Amino acid sequence: MAKLPFPNMSRRISPFIPTLLLLFCLGLQLAKGSITDTIRPGQSLTTSETIVSAKGKFELGFFSPANSTRNYVGIWYKKDPNRTVVWVANRERPFPNSSAVLTLNPDGNLVISGGIMQYMVANTSAGNDTYAILLDTGNLRVIKWVSDVVLWESFEHPTDTLFPVMKVSDVTKGWSLTSWKSTEDPAPGLFSMHLGSWNGGSWKELIVMKGSVTYWSSAFIGLLNDILVIDGESVTWRSKYTDKMLRIVLDVTGQFRLLESKEDGLSWHSLPRLSVELMHYVVLTAYAVRQPIEDVTVCQDLNRWLLKEISRVAEGV
Repeated sequence: MAKLPFPNMSRRISPFIPTLLLLFCLGLQLAKGSITDTIRPGQSLTTSETIVSAKGKFELGFFSPANSTRNYVGIWYKKDPNRTVVWVANRERPFPNSSAVLTLNPDGNLVISGGIMQYMVANTSAGNDTYAILLDTGNLRVIKWVSDVVLWESFEHPTDTLFPVMKVSDVTKGWSLTSWKSTEDPAPGLFSMHLGSWNGGSWKELIVMKGSVTYWSSAFIGLLNDILVIDGESVTWRSKYTDKMLRIVLDVTGQFRLLESKEDGLSWHSLPRLSVELMHYVVLTAYAVRQPIEDVTVCQDLNRWLLKEISRVAEGV
């Protein structure tokens, strides 16, 4: 039997063989354009490429609104044939042609570039020890590879949609929803929603602004209280909804819409719309009577009337 030129070679090399094979296989998969949920340093997505979350729930890539040649980076539900966009990275800075690319550069920054244009989506300056990943919650994160520290996430930069697990906070943190300018233009529209306090006190309320004017506001009672819960200085979904296919949208008319996916997972239907008229009833009960009501009977009658009116408005009676 022939001897190896270096007696200990087999023991020195063998621990690296599985790693090398894994890297080789990964290289083949990437070369074949396999589906992935991750962008690594130096990698780019063109306007014809996407990444998909691990369980195939969400997809991220470039899109162009109807009747438009403008290119945006967005997130949508993978199985939705209408490709309803639920988050937009560059809503104020569209790219005019299809040569744009989304890149995680060696500095750890997520950047859209095309021609002489460039837009910084995520500025982490964390170096090449980072990666971007699309989660099955619909959240895009830039993460430090070794420490697993989240450096940036899209949930802290929402557009017009609130997912389960996601939070909306006060204006100072910037975690607020802003409607699209129109159904075909994702630029910030007239309406925005954030968490606020009534007269600066401890009462928390949802506030929708039309420009700089309060359009409507509501305390967390009725349907809102069933869906959402106060979490410190933020509001988020109650835990019973975290695994459901639900979303809340602040639409271009200032309506606060709750949508749920149908069983086929491909289409959506509206649950009772949280409209301006409906909110007026909620606000009336919560704040119209500023002073404490000591008569329990009056409170009960008011609550019964409120529930009746909410049902009437929701059903369009």
